[in-house]
Amino acid sequence: MSQQESGDTVPVKPRFRSTHSTSVSLIACSAASTMNKQKFLELPSLTSEYLRPRLCIMNQQAGRDHTTDLTMEERWGFLAPWCATLKGRFSYSPPDQEGELWNTRKRALIVSLPRRGRLDEENYELDPEEESKFKKEFQRVQEALALLSVVAHFDYDAWRYLLEEHCGLYVAQPRGDYRTFGQKTEARYGDEIPARFLLHMHLKGRTYKEDGVSFDSDLVSFCGFALHSDPSEEYVKALAEIEALDGIILETTDVKVPVRVSWGGSVQLLEHIWKAEQAIQEQWQRYSVKPQVGPGHLKCTFKLEPMSANFHHINSTEMVKLVQTLLVNKVRFSQFILQMSMDRRYSEEILENTDVAKKLFSILIGHVFSCVRRSYPLDNTSYYYDLKQDELPLQLGAVHLDCRLLNGSWNFAAMCSAMVTNQTTKNLSIKLKLKPRFAPSDPVKTQYWWKWIGYAFFSKRARAFSSLESLALMRIGSMSTEDIKGFAAVVNSEHPEEELFNSPRGFMPARDSTLKAGAPVRWQITDDGEPVPNCEPIFFNYPTNFVRTFSDDGSSTWVNVVIPGFGRCQVQRNDLQFQQVSATAASSSKLMSVQIGFVEEDGHIWDGLPGFLAAVGTSLKFLGIDYHNGALGFILQRCPNLQELTFCCGLSLFRLNFSNYDGDADPFDYDWRDTEALANALSDKNDPLSICLCRWRVRFHHLCFIQDQKKVYEPRIESDIKALLQMLQKNSNLEYLDIHVPDPYHGYVDEFRKHHLKPINRRLKGLATKNKVALLSVVMHRKLAGYWVERNAQPQTSQCNFDPFVLSKIFEFAASPVVRQVYVRKIFENGMNYLDEEEVI
Repeated sequence: MSQQESGDTVPVKPRFRSTHSTSVSLIACSAASTMNKQKFLELPSLTSEYLRPRLCIMNQQAGRDHTTDLTMEERWGFLAPWCATLKGRFSYSPPDQEGELWNTRKRALIVSLPRRGRLDEENYELDPEEESKFKKEFQRVQEALALLSVVAHFDYDAWRYLLEEHCGLYVAQPRGDYRTFGQKTEARYGDEIPARFLLHMHLKGRTYKEDGVSFDSDLVSFCGFALHSDPSEEYVKALAEIEALDGIILETTDVKVPVRVSWGGSVQLLEHIWKAEQAIQEQWQRYSVKPQVGPGHLKCTFKLEPMSANFHHINSTEMVKLVQTLLVNKVRFSQFILQMSMDRRYSEEILENTDVAKKLFSILIGHVFSCVRRSYPLDNTSYYYDLKQDELPLQLGAVHLDCRLLNGSWNFAAMCSAMVTNQTTKNLSIKLKLKPRFAPSDPVKTQYWWKWIGYAFFSKRARAFSSLESLALMRIGSMSTEDIKGFAAVVNSEHPEEELFNSPRGFMPARDSTLKAGAPVRWQITDDGEPVPNCEPIFFNYPTNFVRTFSDDGSSTWVNVVIPGFGRCQVQRNDLQFQQVSATAASSSKLMSVQIGFVEEDGHIWDGLPGFLAAVGTSLKFLGIDYHNGALGFILQRCPNLQELTFCCGLSLFRLNFSNYDGDADPFDYDWRDTEALANALSDKNDPLSICLCRWRVRFHHLCFIQDQKKVYEPRIESDIKALLQMLQKNSNLEYLDIHVPDPYHGYVDEFRKHHLKPINRRLKGLATKNKVALLSVVMHRKLAGYWVERNAQPQTSQCNFDPFVLSKIFEFAASPVVRQVYVRKIFENGMNYLDEEEVI
């Protein structure tokens, strides 16, 4: 869960330094009537880049009325036939993976494109007439989506209006599908929906040999240059009409729209997506040297983002080699999902030899978490890049590993040995389990795993070399005090490898080295540190970097080492090329965001949590905990720099922001299951909870699964709802309230509606530095122009005489005001479950 940062940082106490993450409206001068609003709006560099789109957001948050809809129809009605083409093709879905609470920004706007057939794996050869019909339909949908994206670029209000009212964004959503739970009004009132699409389409390609070997697919057709070189007359006419509208300022003539695809099928299909990426890149490289079609006219280009890939169980040599090839060739992934298991799903070749399976596992994980950071020149890729980012993203946007079926400690150790020097991703989530379903956990196994977790993510070596910034450890079945003792020892050790393996301190210090190509490696080592008898060594046909020595006596032929992807091994001293000791060692971790999820709500599982936070808490700025019921003091004392805390308890999910709180940690002692008491605390503006709680989700329907429970809990629900309504009248800090109410409490919906999108007392976000510079550049330019006019004895204009006070007021009013979002979900009984929803505010 990433936190949005404002353009400026204000020096405050380190413990409570924070920024808000709510997406809110922006307006620069509406309240600055005494400062000559007209002069400010005449500044083109600020108005076009910053102010105009946010004025649209303000209109969107205020809601649309009948007059606004009529105006939209008059201005954009000519696009209605194009929108009809897209009707029923959109859906708006939340993320699949755990560890992404509150993250509505990662919802995907899915577009279903025309397909030749239903199955992705099949080749569909159509007769000429049907093929021509398909291509016309495909082009029509492509052009319609391009036009809608151009509208989104120039007028956000119009984009949302056309998307919802004419394209039927919500028509295709199945009513009982929990994945669409609350999505309609979250889309309407919540965070922005950007013109960024996940394409559902036929991905299998076709290879032609007329011009050598060329690859083509529907993905190539969609993201290639055909939209520029061979557009329909209707499409060109519609673009011209958009360009001719009043108020359209052409900051660029080429609107770039990011799109991506997801994969979770066969090896061949994955290979075809890769070939499509290469073909798209080759097309645009050829197109770039040709004259532009229609120079100076408005265009739209679909830019391919890295794919999302779900590898399930990699169970063949073929798949391992393909993944290795893709990663070495710098193919990027927005999400990389992998089931970490070694079981009967493997092919016969692997099942006959356990050593083969282990080698494949190690090679795979060594490439997924490579210690080599691969560069991606912008001028030599088909990928879309967000140029607003401070730095280019890593090869894997986010990695999600499921280790619940991972058997054997060796495999987990091999995986962690690669993660400690990871240079491929900043974001990782792991499902651990660490406990059988109907049996107690194995303390020997859990303690061993926790020591490796400490080494992989929090040790001195990880702090020095890992690029990881966000970690989610989910489905934890054991975090006992004994587990965390070994974990903390590794985290705090100056010699983590020796602590990890309980081995003696070496005469020589631990060093990083490169293992020569072709060197023998003893890779099966017993717990006593001896090679497994009769185990043949393995050989790498390439040099291996970041091989870490430990417990080195300085003279023996064989040296103890940790090899990324293989864990503890032994190699010969003469095969090592030792690296120069780095002059700077990373003492502070890049890993500042941790989320912890437990397999069940049992306090015995996480009695080691205080020790865990004591070991790693000083570096954390964000912490998420699945279950917590008690005071927060022990968390805040162990996490002195914590900015945000998220946790679940009972019916509720809480998110606290400590940016406006500089008091003591002890007062945060509440019964988190008592909704009425919490609402009363939030009604007191001086209560610490009122100052810090920014998001709250309450799920009352969880009390009503059984008929007998209804009689018991109905009076409580009634009282809690009334307390929440009273709280909303008094509280001025809560940013987000989300309530799930069963029947018969639907009558309260209108009462909650009154509090939606009301301004609150949260500190305004500072205006980004780049926007301040944009304004100042215009002001200074005109002042300098006035200076030369004065030198030439000409009358000086007074158009831009802004003194520092006026400028500071402009910056103040241009900052983002925070408004409260209130959602109420009407839950209807459906058998034993409460899944159906009629309305969300």
